[in-house]
Amino acid sequence: MFVPLLLTISSIPITLVLGTPSNVCQSICWNTPYCGDSGYTSYCKSDGLCYGLYHRGNAAYCYQPEDPSCNGDVLEPVSCSQDVVASCEDVCDSIPSCHASKSKSHCRTWAKAPVCYGIFKRDDGSLCYAPEDDDCHGTPLECPSIQLRNEAVHSPLTTTSTSDEQSNKVNGIVVVV
Repeated sequence: MFVPLLLTISSIPITLVLGTPSNVCQSICWNTPYCGDSGYTSYCKSDGLCYGLYHRGNAAYCYQPEDPSCNGDVLEPVSCSQDVVASCEDVCDSIPSCHASKSKSHCRTWAKAPVCYGIFKRDDGSLCYAPEDDDCHGTPLECPSIQLRNEAVHSPLTTTSTSDEQSNKVNGIVVVV
């Protein structure tokens, strides 16, 4: 049985997808062009990587067997791992410019509405990091208020979404914003 875990951050609904590694891969596939919407699938291979899925950057994915612009020789493959603690730091690690920065991100807990330093949600749903991305405008991302660990998950969780939602990987979970 699969149950979606819905978390609302600053009135932005975020669905966390946890589960067995194969379910994580398939959930990412469902939200990736040329994969789930084309009737294809992904699964966790024996090396711990999702079949055909690669990080495109800006928290986006691509599916190599079908997407002609998805070059698995230069892109990082998606991991099946599900050990996570959702935090501003984890979201930062999913944004290449934030991950590479010296300042990173953290939760500004003292703010009236606690937000992740420098992380914004653009109008198209993608996340960006203002200190490094010149075109980063949008709504500040409220701090995630959920802590999840693999050992605390007893039943797999998954979700589906519409094709206009953006998927973001956060250390092996998918954050759909």
